[in-house]
Amino acid sequence: MRKVLISLVLAVSVSFGSFAVTIFYDNFDANLPRLNGWKESSSSYVTRYTGSYKIGSAAMQLKKSSNAVAYINISPYKDMRLSFKMAKYSLETGEKLLCQYMTGTKWVTAATLTNTAKSGVYYSYTVSIPTATTLKIRFILNGSATNDYGYVDEVKLIGNRK
Repeated sequence: MRKVLISLVLAVSVSFGSFAVTIFYDNFDANLPRLNGWKESSSSYVTRYTGSYKIGSAAMQLKKSSNAVAYINISPYKDMRLSFKMAKYSLETGEKLLCQYMTGTKWVTAATLTNTAKSGVYYSYTVSIPTATTLKIRFILNGSATNDYGYVDEVKLIGNRK
């Protein structure tokens, strides 16, 4: 009986080690005056949004031509996956909402939402992130007018400890 119990404890502890941990998560629902953990290009064009286009109680809203960047220490992790949701409203030809990431010296485009996507509908994305020391995540709205909007929600980075 004791041998079975020890084997069970070892099996459980080994299996817990293989589960991914949440490294970063933001659903923008925290009722803060600014976006916590994000560097905004403009405090008036990048805001916490509680209107119609959100999941939960809030989302990040980008307006006209703006961006927001998060910096994350990923040195203790491997096998990482970044997931997020994006929506748009009132984008015209050539305008788009982008998600990019950087683990070295070059931005990599993870997803692009163009004017042809349905307005107000969230699209889900997932991308693998290479092992590195630092991860920068950037959402960019390339719009031309103050009524061009991009929405971001449920940004989540998971991975395994090295």
